[in-house]
Amino acid sequence: DEPTNHLDLETIEWLETYLKGLITPMVIVSHDREFLDRLCTQIVETERGVSNTYLGNYSAYLQQKAENQQAQLSAFERQQKELEKQQAFVDRFRASATRSTQAKSREKQLDKIERIEAPTGGVRTLHFRFPPAPRSGREVVQIKDLTHTYDDKILFLGTELLIERGDRIAFLGPNGAGKSTLLRLITGMEEPTEGTVKIGEHNVIPGYFEQNQAEA
Repeated sequence: DEPTNHLDLETIEWLETYLKGLITPMVIVSHDREFLDRLCTQIVETERGVSNTYLGNYSAYLQQKAENQQAQLSAFERQQKELEKQQAFVDRFRASATRSTQAKSREKQLDKIERIEAPTGGVRTLHFRFPPAPRSGREVVQIKDLTHTYDDKILFLGTELLIERGDRIAFLGPNGAGKSTLLRLITGMEEPTEGTVKIGEHNVIPGYFEQNQAEA
């Protein structure tokens, strides 16, 4: 159940290799798309109380589901056109002295037709809205000669970093390497042991979304 939660990349890769080597069947509940792609041979989707099985990994499931929905939509639209055509005939000749019998017969046929349901639009997705931010200066964050320790453990030693407007940077490393600490240093939630962490002076307002934001 959510096996990759709170694991660093190195541990996730080890776990994938380990699980691939097992010959035992397994059922995995996960929101990690890459993990599912690498390990799973079937996907069981449960939506609105109905479960469907798709052969292949997660990417194959998405493709199959899209194809199935398109096929169902095409069949639904074709049937709707035919139903409208037949209903128009019934409405037109229901009161006709010469064709009322035929109209009633078609009406009975319409009642017996098994209706094709329109494909569902899928589960509603979450949407985040962030208010527009003013354009910042070129320099967003500058870290100079940063040294930071916890007890006797050195997390950073003489670290230098410049973040400029438009940058999107990922901090990688095993658990406990100091990734979250670096974010707290940048946002001013912690003070460095030595060195400086400076936020840009022009329209730079740091925001921090924690791992367990709901508990923050």
